[in-house]
Amino acid sequence: MQREEFSLTTGGSTSSAATEQQAADSPRFTIEKLSQEFAALSEEERFRLYQAKYGLAEEIHETPHFVADSLRHLQDALDDIEDVDKEAYETAMFINPEHVSSKRFNLAFLRATDFNIMAAAQKIISYWEKKLEIFGPDRAFHSYISLVDFEEEDYHVLASGPVRVLPFRDDVGRALIFENSSSLISNNFSAASRKLLWLMLHIALFDDDSRRIQKKELTLLLGNSTALFHFPFDRVAQQYSRYVATVKDDVEHSLPVKDPIGHVFVKSTWALMFYEGVLDLLGGAHRQNMYFYSLNQTHSTLQTLANCGIQNYALPWELGGTLEWSYQEWLYDRLVEDAAVAVEDENNSIRSLIPGIHKLKTLLSSYDAKETASRNMA
Repeated sequence: MQREEFSLTTGGSTSSAATEQQAADSPRFTIEKLSQEFAALSEEERFRLYQAKYGLAEEIHETPHFVADSLRHLQDALDDIEDVDKEAYETAMFINPEHVSSKRFNLAFLRATDFNIMAAAQKIISYWEKKLEIFGPDRAFHSYISLVDFEEEDYHVLASGPVRVLPFRDDVGRALIFENSSSLISNNFSAASRKLLWLMLHIALFDDDSRRIQKKELTLLLGNSTALFHFPFDRVAQQYSRYVATVKDDVEHSLPVKDPIGHVFVKSTWALMFYEGVLDLLGGAHRQNMYFYSLNQTHSTLQTLANCGIQNYALPWELGGTLEWSYQEWLYDRLVEDAAVAVEDENNSIRSLIPGIHKLKTLLSSYDAKETASRNMA
């Protein structure tokens, strides 16, 4: 069992001499080192990676008795944690006990940890701490993350969509999350990007038919780093490393997700260096779940992805796919739904929400027009 060899042919996107020198001098973890590390793994470790990549890992059989027993042990574990170590959780339980103690919410954390009771309990405690940190006390304890929870200063990030849950899943039912690196860079890796990531993961994990997704790894599609050519490389790489460190911590310790599988699409030496820079940060267990593809070899890349269960029709055009879908239109429809729920559940005045809805709708229309123009030019 071997790891696919990655080679980058620059095609029409050539790197500068300075970039090539920087690549030569860079101490970062490289694709070659990734292959060497894989070769040193045991056959059992390689097989587990193979299962994760293709979504073939054996699932835990969830009988009603097993689930009920696990939920009871989980609540016992949460109760045993000292109050001083679970203040955010206790606040959530006081404000929204029906949601916090619900089977739907707690089962997601059990699935994410393969029913490791203590690991699930610690994730739940950390989840409420992080959610309070990110969304503040007025919004952290809602049952789900709503677009109404975003401030007006977040609207540009929402409209540009640096992180998106895509409308299709892969062949084994895994959610596809697209990270548009150019949009992340252009938005300066703002705090709103982290909010958006939490929103998109919640949509994937808790929307309809989430049971199948919760039992499998998420699939991250990372690419479109053209904005690297317009910003200082070192500054952007450092910012991205900090962003990845934050996201890694959220995924590992707070969010009810299994270790994600990452498919990284690059078109230039700059882009390759940009993503290689975080491999050291990820650590061996995570970086071996990262796979690299060249956008200059579209046919072979799409064929490899299809073998992984990710079909061409599910991929956005930025990654060489044929997905016909407007993120902005989808987000606006969801905004209208969230506003209606907010008015019904929290006695908000629709009049108070209209200015924000109108402003975000205008931004969404503008970004949608820009993306349509870029797609037509591609």
